[in-house]
Amino acid sequence: MGKQLHEGRKSPTGPLWWIVIAPLVTVPATQAWTAGIAQSDACTVSHDFLGGAALCPTETLAVALAPGLINLVPALWLPFGQAVRKTAVVATALGLARFLVPLAALLTSGPNASVSWGFFPAYPNEPSILVASIGLWLISVLALVLFAREGGRSSRPSIKARLAGLARQWQSMWE
Repeated sequence: MGKQLHEGRKSPTGPLWWIVIAPLVTVPATQAWTAGIAQSDACTVSHDFLGGAALCPTETLAVALAPGLINLVPALWLPFGQAVRKTAVVATALGLARFLVPLAALLTSGPNASVSWGFFPAYPNEPSILVASIGLWLISVLALVLFAREGGRSSRPSIKARLAGLARQWQSMWE
């Protein structure tokens, strides 16, 4: 039975699920690391009425994006079967984009980057990059839905095939 279930899944979505739920870990970890770096001696901090701002060396602040490496875990699925490899390639490409887009934006912002906090927690990039990251996450969700639909259609036998299987079982019981 387990073998049938394994073989019946034409498009396993595990790698895509990984990158869809990864922000539950990466976002809070990135915010915590950013806040820690912004309060360190490496940055110049100014406090406002509600929050503050810090001017930090870009390379130092780039370390705060390290939790985004979790988005590359789907690459570990690449050595598996062809069906898993297909989703792993897509998930790895999306995960790579979700790691590299914020990193590239930060590293190209100049020698220093500004981090502010107050109403929103500290984050190491401009709001536009946050919007781009959300867009990439939505593309990941869309990929998951599309692969799940594809896998659902190909792994479920049609009604006709089910009825034929039941008829064979019924016939074999009486032989």
